[in-house]
Amino acid sequence: MKKDEARLFDRTKRHALELEEANTLLRESNESLEERVAERTAELQQALRDLAALQQQVTEHERIEKTKDELIALVSHELRTPMTSIHGSLDLVHSGLAGEVSRDAARLVEIAWRNSQHLVRLVSGILDAQKIAAGRMTFNTRDVDLLPLLQQAVESNRAYADGFGITFVLDGAAPEVRVTADPDRVLQVMTNLLGNAAKFSTAGSDVLVTMERQSPFVRVRVTDHGPGIPPPFRARIFQKFAQATPAGLPSRGGSGLGLSIAKAIVEGLGGRIGFSTASAGTTFHFDLPEARRASSHREVFEEAECRPSL
Repeated sequence: MKKDEARLFDRTKRHALELEEANTLLRESNESLEERVAERTAELQQALRDLAALQQQVTEHERIEKTKDELIALVSHELRTPMTSIHGSLDLVHSGLAGEVSRDAARLVEIAWRNSQHLVRLVSGILDAQKIAAGRMTFNTRDVDLLPLLQQAVESNRAYADGFGITFVLDGAAPEVRVTADPDRVLQVMTNLLGNAAKFSTAGSDVLVTMERQSPFVRVRVTDHGPGIPPPFRARIFQKFAQATPAGLPSRGGSGLGLSIAKAIVEGLGGRIGFSTASAGTTFHFDLPEARRASSHREVFEEAECRPSL
């Protein structure tokens, strides 16, 4: 009997020790867990503070961007009318319609005329960029002959090209080709592409303008003979305010908006735009839906998606 009691006592004592050890481990585990919870809580609180600070920065950035956009739009609107008037007056003198001027005066008029042309382009580009950002760019699309638009674009920008020693050449244009587009916006796209080609071409070279049917689209190409687009810049060529000066050419200035505006216009007309470049020239191309009966722009685009791109 005493032996049984002794064994029971030992077993009870052993269980008590095991229970005490378990309680110790549990207490240590709870303390460790509390420490980890406190650490994670502190980290979460810091993350929440960082998030609040980031939200405040984003809000402030948005406020600054909005203020900047409003200021740019206001200044641009205020500048557009007087700049257009100044350029128009200088254009009359420059063309000789206002009478002959002395050689020295003609040289000064030439400088003022080119600078005013640059400023009008700059202001118009900023206003168009604002319209695109706000989704307010409008299109008056209809079926139009494409060749007269290309001819008008080339002639309208020839004087600009002369300033860089560049010649525009319109070649391979089919007179019967018609597209569904806004003619004023097509002229704007051509002006941007021709101006870009003139700025980044080697003096004395030609800029070639061609068009061809690629049913259900008509493709227009503008090819220069400049040094090509630097590889690091190609991925952001159509971004706003993107500018790069190829090796061997002086800085040409500009707003860096022309290509982004051209892209927005072409896509707004149901077309697409792209480029190819090498070390000896760049070709920008854009596609417009060929005028067709009983075909919507969406149908035209879906049909084109099934064809290989050239």
